[in-house]
Amino acid sequence: MPLQQDSTMDALNRIAVFKVSPLHEMLVSLESLSMPWCPPELVEGADKVLGTKFRDELKSLYMPFNHGAILAEFAFAWDNHEDIPGFLKWVRGMSDQDFTWYVLGRLPDLKGMPESINVSAISGIIEDWGKSCDAQWYMDLGWAEDVGSFRRALTDLWERYWTEVFRSETLRLRETWERSIRDKGRLLSSLGGRSFYEELCHGKKIPDPFPAGMPYETVEFVPSCRMNHSRSVYYYGWGKLTVIYNCSSSDEELAQFKHLREDLLKKFKSLADEKRLKILRLVAMNEKVVNGKWLAAHLELSPSVVSRHLSQLKSAGFIDEHSSDNRNITYSIKWDPVRKLGEHLEALILEIPSERSG
Repeated sequence: MPLQQDSTMDALNRIAVFKVSPLHEMLVSLESLSMPWCPPELVEGADKVLGTKFRDELKSLYMPFNHGAILAEFAFAWDNHEDIPGFLKWVRGMSDQDFTWYVLGRLPDLKGMPESINVSAISGIIEDWGKSCDAQWYMDLGWAEDVGSFRRALTDLWERYWTEVFRSETLRLRETWERSIRDKGRLLSSLGGRSFYEELCHGKKIPDPFPAGMPYETVEFVPSCRMNHSRSVYYYGWGKLTVIYNCSSSDEELAQFKHLREDLLKKFKSLADEKRLKILRLVAMNEKVVNGKWLAAHLELSPSVVSRHLSQLKSAGFIDEHSSDNRNITYSIKWDPVRKLGEHLEALILEIPSERSG
């Protein structure tokens, strides 16, 4: 039974499949390598074998395509994800029109693709899209000046990474993929299609069929060990939905992100008030000296109002209380949480461990 957008998603139980995909994992690895916050162990492994110039070339090729994320469209359309040499041969043999269609996310009308692919033609297609199809990803159209050369450079880079680095890693990674598939398969059976999809995709609704009127015949769940974040990503259209999820993030790590999110919200709410910012400045300039009464007089506020502000700043982890006689309470700044605000915010935005940010 096809999965319609307006269904109860119970059909997902019947059409969902789990799939090991060395091809997707290879492309995810390259996407991660193109990013400045790539895990050090992945960078060191690639640099040791391929040299740093490889990553320079990778970044140059991937930057116009959201760090290469859009290039997974090619893998989406290839059936045998174990046959990476066959995949490379298939992409190399594409016409400029077919290759460009995949590069553009398979969104334009393939029959209407121009015979001559050039910057002007691609600019026209993107202009027709307007703002609805993430056209900003393609504003750097240098690749369209010579599609054949770009295709050769891209597939040569893929082949080099496959033969010299990634092929030898697949056996070790396969154990993690297969273990995740067993665990997630049990979870799907336990939760049912709707709850499982929502948990794996962090509440995102299933995308509308594309083209309209072509329901999903297959929903694939593909584990990845090399994703740079805790989010799942999906590729969809033409009757198939593929969800690539991070199988390396443990329940403990996901709980840590949830705690980090809640903690940062509390911290930023405590800072979203000019009076509390003034209190912090005064405490910082007079650590372990000022008390609530002094702050109230200096800010021309009532002691009860200052007490509420101090309580919120303390709850957010920004100040400490001190008392030598259990009567007179003074305050000091907790500088470590202040200094780590930017680091933790970056980690939350990118959904990566905070030690890899910055």
